[in-house]
Amino acid sequence: STKTAWIQSDMSGSGLGRSIICFMVELFRLQLDAGRYVLFEHPAGADTWKLDFFQDLLDQPDMMDFVTHMCCFGLSAEDSEGPGLVRKSTRLATNSPYMARKLQRSCSGDHRHVHLLDGRAAAAAKYTPEFCRAIVSGLRAQRRADFIEASKLGEVPQLVQRDPDEYLDLDLC
Repeated sequence: STKTAWIQSDMSGSGLGRSIICFMVELFRLQLDAGRYVLFEHPAGADTWKLDFFQDLLDQPDMMDFVTHMCCFGLSAEDSEGPGLVRKSTRLATNSPYMARKLQRSCSGDHRHVHLLDGRAAAAAKYTPEFCRAIVSGLRAQRRADFIEASKLGEVPQLVQRDPDEYLDLDLC
């Protein structure tokens, strides 16, 4: 997207794009220190992943990062040959093993990919409903695992009592 391109072009210096990522890293650290889960998504080849302070975040205990292919979540676009899936290699970072399991997918290569050229990138600058469902599903699985673990320890976990399925109805994508 235009916003992503603008932020990316600003990564090498000390400009606004770098400041935004630095602020996000600080927010993630607050979440991690409080025992909460985080998820970061950015293009696999983005300079963000090379920033020292971002690498420090990835080096935190329990943080993991991996590349997923968005065609596995139904991301599509259209070119001169018609509609097709978009591979779009996307790198994710999280401290939730359950979310990582739901989101880490590799293209099987058994379909045609539409290349994001000639103005087609804008159509792929979105999260598909399947990707959003995978995030929610991973969070639900993590929540269940945390509840079971806390129950074994005799703790009463403080969990949101709202049904996680309600989040699927939100217009997040």
